[in-house]
Amino acid sequence: QAAFQRYASRPPLDELRTDALAAYVEHGFVDTGEDEVRLACDPEHEARTFEAEDKMTIDLIRSLSMPLMVAAGGPEGDPNPAAFAPEIVAAVAGAVLRPHPELGHFGPLEAPDRIAAEVVDWLT
Repeated sequence: QAAFQRYASRPPLDELRTDALAAYVEHGFVDTGEDEVRLACDPEHEARTFEAEDKMTIDLIRSLSMPLMVAAGGPEGDPNPAAFAPEIVAAVAGAVLRPHPELGHFGPLEAPDRIAAEVVDWLT
């Protein structure tokens, strides 16, 4: 409960829909039994996620030959992950861009029903 309240009270997770934040906290953390929590994912995996942050290049995805929908939220300051969306779409043949300027980096957790419906519509 303390982790939920802490995240709900400050950016960027304060933008998440309440039930999505509750699921994130419930499934994303493990109670250590020592009046604290830790991330549920393996620490090595978490570290590698952030190590790879600056390794992705457009050249690595040019060869993709698969349906691709890129959803992008609005600007959030610098760096802005959404700024790369048009370049990604331009690099992959047949890719489509779905802008969501009203949403942030955690868009699927801000408007899960709307984003899920959009994905299902695109897939069908």
